[in-house]
Amino acid sequence: MAVDNQRFNYIFRASPYGKPETQGSFSDNISLRSRPGKYDDAVVGNIEDSNYFIHDGKSINAEGKSIKSDDYQTLGAAGPAAASCGWPFQYR
Repeated sequence: MAVDNQRFNYIFRASPYGKPETQGSFSDNISLRSRPGKYDDAVVGNIEDSNYFIHDGKSINAEGKSIKSDDYQTLGAAGPAAASCGWPFQYR
């Protein structure tokens, strides 16, 4: 899952050395934005129907089904953790 990255959530551009099908396989990826971004995702390769990438500003799958960041619950940051190695651990 990629959410609200500064430019692209996902970027896998075409290689000049191979065909799209040799780029890799993508499955079960979700790209979300809580506010519109400047760029859509750029993904080239074997893209399965289980992916939701940003296209025309919306997170959609190969069938055109869309999802929104509102469909997901925001989780708070984890609390302070203790390091078991005896060294101090800083949580920010």
